[in-house]
Amino acid sequence: MESTAQRYSALITAKLSEPLNSKKTTREYHSIDIQHVEAINARSMGAETLVLHAAQQLQLDEKLTALGFNKRDVAAALGSIIGRAVSPGSELYTHDWLQNQTGLGELLSHDYGDTSLTRLYAASDKLLKHRAPGCS
Repeated sequence: MESTAQRYSALITAKLSEPLNSKKTTREYHSIDIQHVEAINARSMGAETLVLHAAQQLQLDEKLTALGFNKRDVAAALGSIIGRAVSPGSELYTHDWLQNQTGLGELLSHDYGDTSLTRLYAASDKLLKHRAPGCS
């Protein structure tokens, strides 16, 4: 229950921290002590952005949809593929990485906190079913 509350708190915080669309912008300057900066729920996004860009250039999401993947399964499959490319490990490790270490969910507008390990396994199985001949 605690982890669910923290996840929803992070989602609300992210939503409320989005900039307002306003034509009038004012600049505020603040001093920051870089020796004492704390991050709440910090996540990596660099390598994820690069691999996602490559997947988008390959139109991987469209190809997965054409194979019968629904929106949640496409996100699970992309999470699995990108996760293995960025931080290789087992499906269990990839699931934990998606939920706790990466900002990939924000890049895909998908909440990996709601993605079960079973869904990740099912998406991987579906990917294997549709892999190209000769690929292992």
